[in-house]
Amino acid sequence: MHFDFNLMNMEKTKRLFLGVFIDSDLIDNKYEKIIYDFDNVAFGKWVEKENLHFTVKFLGDVEVDKIQLIKESISEQLNGFESELILKGFGTLPDRGQPRVLYIKVDNQDNSLFTAQGIIEDCMSELGFDREARKFTPHITLLRIKSATNDFRNILGKYKAFELGAMKSYKIELIESRLTPSGPIYRII
Repeated sequence: MHFDFNLMNMEKTKRLFLGVFIDSDLIDNKYEKIIYDFDNVAFGKWVEKENLHFTVKFLGDVEVDKIQLIKESISEQLNGFESELILKGFGTLPDRGQPRVLYIKVDNQDNSLFTAQGIIEDCMSELGFDREARKFTPHITLLRIKSATNDFRNILGKYKAFELGAMKSYKIELIESRLTPSGPIYRII
């Protein structure tokens, strides 16, 4: 009996989310300085510059045959927006105690991002995805922290109002996230 192993290994699901990638040219020189400033006070894995993004809606493991339906239901939100995103102000998760994540906030003055996120949330709910229980607070993870020294909060304080840059426009993408031992691999679908 002959088996076609390629057919047996075909994926039935993909781990998906809707998100916005950050223009890496925007932060080119600044990101290295940030990493340098936190080098001796925070230890963990920095997100690669080309992988910097924020999540609009996490979908989880999605059946491959639902992907086209998802794209069709939010096609207008996938077209792109001529609206400014300002990357400004560092924070940590959790806010108190031992930090696990260092992030930068995303601000959108005209609220187009929040409107789009609300529409996406409604559309995904109609397709059977759970609604997010937490309020949408766009942020970009910079560092997944394993440990931090006592000086970490001092350095963080210098970055509370730091502006990384501004994007004049943005595009929400449907993104596949493949988890690997060396970190996630992202692919726009």
